[in-house]
Amino acid sequence: RPWRLPSRSIKAPTMALLRVLVTFCLVGRAAAGGQLVNPCRDDQWSGLPMCDATLSIDARAQDMVSRMNVSEKISALDTNQPDGTPSLGLPAYDWWSEASSGVATDGHGAAGEHTKFAYPITTAMSFNRTLWKATGAAIGREARALMNSGAAFSTFWAPVVNLAREPRWGRNIEVPGEDPYLSGEYATQFVQGFEHAPEDPNGFLQASACCKHYVANEMESTTQLDGESWDRQHYD
Repeated sequence: RPWRLPSRSIKAPTMALLRVLVTFCLVGRAAAGGQLVNPCRDDQWSGLPMCDATLSIDARAQDMVSRMNVSEKISALDTNQPDGTPSLGLPAYDWWSEASSGVATDGHGAAGEHTKFAYPITTAMSFNRTLWKATGAAIGREARALMNSGAAFSTFWAPVVNLAREPRWGRNIEVPGEDPYLSGEYATQFVQGFEHAPEDPNGFLQASACCKHYVANEMESTTQLDGESWDRQHYD
């Protein structure tokens, strides 16, 4: 497609967040055995509103939250729920998986070796929306395959949309570039490819993408673990 300004702005719908909650909170990876767990396939949970696909996303999400106790709600504020959410029949879950240039290995991804693609700073230089979407689609498909096999979780922190403001920043390879419009177009295409498989006309998410970082990881200012603070004008 030709490189042109969009006719209208693209805003991520708030409802998509609830869709992720219901779609993926109802499918967890078991802590042992690497098996997928869907409480809605269990007689104990299948009759509850949260499992009723005829209800609205809001109604199902509200039912889920109403069943969680205080400890589970506090745990849900973190990225990792090692004890699961027993009130919803869910095993342990970790929201933090990485996939900006391929599903990460081990720690914040899945065990084993996975396909690695060019870093975003390189891919974005092609100015090719088709390539950006195809890259996201390939990574999302592998993420879904790993999830289906019980080897990975379903939510991925990708792509990185920070701007490359400072050439000495050690994470420039993770971002599309220094131009806000380019970064926005890259993220739009990557996420569409990552989340939506053309083989599925029903609109179910292939895998869930979460752009980062909305706050707290820009070069405007940063505080290191040792307490040192730097900004764009004073960076060593």
